[in-house]
Amino acid sequence: MMVADEKRPMGFSYNGIHCEEMGLTYIPDAKEKFFLQPSYTPQSEDVTGRAGGYWYGNNVKALSFDLEVFFDELTEEQMEQWMNWVHRDTEGELVFDDRPYVSYHVHPSDRLTGKVYKHLSFNGDIVFSGTSTIKFTCYEVYGVMAYKSFSGTDSDNAQARTGIVSSSMMPSLSSSSRGVQLVYNCGTEVCPTVITIGGTAPNGVVIHNYTTGESCRLVKLPASGNLVIDSNEGSVRRNGELEFEWHDLGFIHLAPCIPYRRNVFVNYSSGSNTITSNSLFQKKDIGRYIYVHNGWKKIQAVSNDLCTATVNGSVSASGRGLCMIACMNEIAITGNNVNLTTFSIDYLPRVR
Repeated sequence: MMVADEKRPMGFSYNGIHCEEMGLTYIPDAKEKFFLQPSYTPQSEDVTGRAGGYWYGNNVKALSFDLEVFFDELTEEQMEQWMNWVHRDTEGELVFDDRPYVSYHVHPSDRLTGKVYKHLSFNGDIVFSGTSTIKFTCYEVYGVMAYKSFSGTDSDNAQARTGIVSSSMMPSLSSSSRGVQLVYNCGTEVCPTVITIGGTAPNGVVIHNYTTGESCRLVKLPASGNLVIDSNEGSVRRNGELEFEWHDLGFIHLAPCIPYRRNVFVNYSSGSNTITSNSLFQKKDIGRYIYVHNGWKKIQAVSNDLCTATVNGSVSASGRGLCMIACMNEIAITGNNVNLTTFSIDYLPRVR
């Protein structure tokens, strides 16, 4: 887990080098913290004879960063060094000190602008002071989290901006299960997956994500080795080599956990499938999951007074306390005569 250095001013790193090492001090704008999201254009159509029109989704544009910095009494060599650091032909990871768990793959996107003053230092040397704007563009639109959950304490305060939970709350996958299994994506955006699957499936096997409505069908599994299905690349590999002959159609992505709510105070009883609260449930909670007594339960119904939620299965112990409600990915494997020895889903959560 990466932790921001609280002893130095708030800044950023690019390609593993902190701006402070270049003699630059970042002038953060609050909007960079709260309005850090790509612009988008709604895709719609006006139809003659119909009031309004049709909405087809949003076309998300690249994410831009305009980072204001100032510098004081840098030598000409130091000026050249930091300008080469953000040369137009470079690219790399942009990481902000207040969000060390997120990286944005960026390219410098415009020439440096600002004001530079040439003057003499106290020692009589020629130095340069001034301000500048460094412009980066993230063409992948979203930032990528460095981890899916945390152990112990959330030292990066990732819970303030994401749905991240402790490792003990993360659901696990089993290669032997044929029921619905859960995968939790703590990010705020849909993310691609890397699925590793192996075993026998002479009649084919289908991996479903009922939450996103996606399916990935394999005509069968190889007699040896595992298949690695990468939805970001759109590839299927075995032993590192592309082998699309095993793949029929589809790839799997993970829906984000949003909207989620923390600190919902509830009461629950052993052997009961109802959970009560002081009117803290919402009708929109139906279909989401609540974490009670070391496990996630799906909310199947909410009473009209919002005081009671019915979940899928009884709670194994009685108790009361603060719980979390979030969205889950419901994963299932179907097929005749399927016997898996390996099944895992890897991913890197994405955030705005």
